[in-house]
Amino acid sequence: SRLAPDGGACPQCRAEISFDPKTHALDQGLAAKIEEAVPPDELEARRAHTTATLEKMAAANSGPYPLFVMRGSERGFAPGATVSLHFFEPRYRLLARRAWEGDRRFLWAQSEPTAPGEAGLQPQAALLVVLESARFRAGGEADVRGRGEALVRLGRSYVE
Repeated sequence: SRLAPDGGACPQCRAEISFDPKTHALDQGLAAKIEEAVPPDELEARRAHTTATLEKMAAANSGPYPLFVMRGSERGFAPGATVSLHFFEPRYRLLARRAWEGDRRFLWAQSEPTAPGEAGLQPQAALLVVLESARFRAGGEADVRGRGEALVRLGRSYVE
């Protein structure tokens, strides 16, 4: 059995574990052991590959993305979870169309976004969903299916 199946939660208390790999502090002791064990040219190649991978991920996940707001199951609101939704409200039908015709991603939040910097409020989490299929009905309603890719923190949001 895997203790933390999504890799983003504490296996004991299930609290979210999040950090930015580009700014996270380096463990100097571990870095020294790696430098002893790995030849310098291979170490440099690994560093270059990791840097390129992180930059690619940051560019792919920079948004802005359409935001869907609906209280849902905590179990289904996780990276790796299958997301199946039926959009019937005009604003969400538009969201489905834009996401499907764009990069096939949207954010799912479980409550309305809060204003950034409001006293006492923590940054709100949202699930980044990658669409795998979409069916658009004659009346404009949409059935979408995708997978949760990552829990992200909502930044600035706006209504069109």
